[in-house]
Amino acid sequence: MTTKIKAPSILLRLVAFYFKAGGVLFFIIAALGLFSGLALNWAPTTNQEMPYTFAMGIVLVMALALLVTGILLGRRLRAGAVLGLVLTLYPLVLSPIQHRSLGWPELVLTGVTTIVLLSVWRELEWRHDSLVTAPSS
Repeated sequence: MTTKIKAPSILLRLVAFYFKAGGVLFFIIAALGLFSGLALNWAPTTNQEMPYTFAMGIVLVMALALLVTGILLGRRLRAGAVLGLVLTLYPLVLSPIQHRSLGWPELVLTGVTTIVLLSVWRELEWRHDSLVTAPSS
């Protein structure tokens, strides 16, 4: 007897695409930022809080994290939802520490993304063998 695998919902496909598209967008922004920084020969100033190349490195890491989140959600893994919640909620958690206020658009986007991730939670599963498979002997 074979078990039928239920197709992912439209909402799960949409949220996986949302994170993948965000990752691609961040990669484009980082690539253009690095290219323009090199082309214009931007040098870090002494009063600058963070060097430009370091900031672009953070954007690249964020792009990779968004892309991995979308891929994990596409594979129906809860690890993708956990990573998605971390990426979505960290600005909300860090804003009081940094004495930074969030605007309404940021709060609405954070709330909607959190609700969508939690609503597809039941479609996802913990599969420890799907990320890394050991060679069979």
